[in-house]
Amino acid sequence: MIYHPFSRSSLSVLNSPSESRSGFTLIELLVVIAIIAILISLMSAGVGTAIERARRLKCMSNLKQLGIAHLAYTSEHNGRTVPAIIQNGTGINGAVDWATILVREGYVDDPSTSTATEKNATSVFRCPAGLQMPSINNRGTFSNPAHAASDDAQGYVLYTFRREDGSTRYLQNWYGINAVVNNNNPHFPFWSLQSVGGDNPWSIEHGRSLLTITRPERVIGLYCGMGLHNGAIARVAARHGKRRQVNLLFMDGHVGSRSIQDVQTAWNQMSLPLSARTFPGISFSTNF
Repeated sequence: MIYHPFSRSSLSVLNSPSESRSGFTLIELLVVIAIIAILISLMSAGVGTAIERARRLKCMSNLKQLGIAHLAYTSEHNGRTVPAIIQNGTGINGAVDWATILVREGYVDDPSTSTATEKNATSVFRCPAGLQMPSINNRGTFSNPAHAASDDAQGYVLYTFRREDGSTRYLQNWYGINAVVNNNNPHFPFWSLQSVGGDNPWSIEHGRSLLTITRPERVIGLYCGMGLHNGAIARVAARHGKRRQVNLLFMDGHVGSRSIQDVQTAWNQMSLPLSARTFPGISFSTNF
């Protein structure tokens, strides 16, 4: 029999599975690459969200620990709140602040370092969402949302003090206290005090009584930020929720997170009578 190249048998051989095309087309490869890119972006977003949440929770845990330390301090000092700062105190440069008081009196583990630039990642005064940089000579605007979200508000204030053995120590602090420099200001839960010397160089009996704060669950005690409100570096820092949220410790010991807009409203309306406030449920003053 004569074999013809276009016979039925030859066509069946040419179209057999063993001879069919294999591999991906260009379109198929592009589809696969697009799917992989989408999965990577979703995973990255998920990882970023998880990291941000972990930082926020760690910051709130720090504030909670500082609140417990403060309550322990008040219980051992006749119900008096820790001084925000003591002018002409026993620290270097003539001042002692609340953070170094809690450290020196043993209410929190000592996270201070022997040099000003040394890091302590486990410090209870370290906001994990803050930047590892000092804030120097720029007080900014206390509750301005744009400033609170800027890099300028994300660093720390450096406190210097001496231990009982005379050694110089440095404490990096990413948290601020709700007080002003004016002594015994009745509107704030923490007061600045003057040293009186003698057997009581810290004037601790003149601190504010915690019992005089009638709505402690609404009054801010500490905030994610720096310094005092007047006469010192003073910044609320929006370090969480994509730099839109501020972590707060209230005077009853609970912690929370509020928008920088709520914080700004509370600050701007602090001096208004209660009937005139657009009340966000938080307050820097103790006047209700």
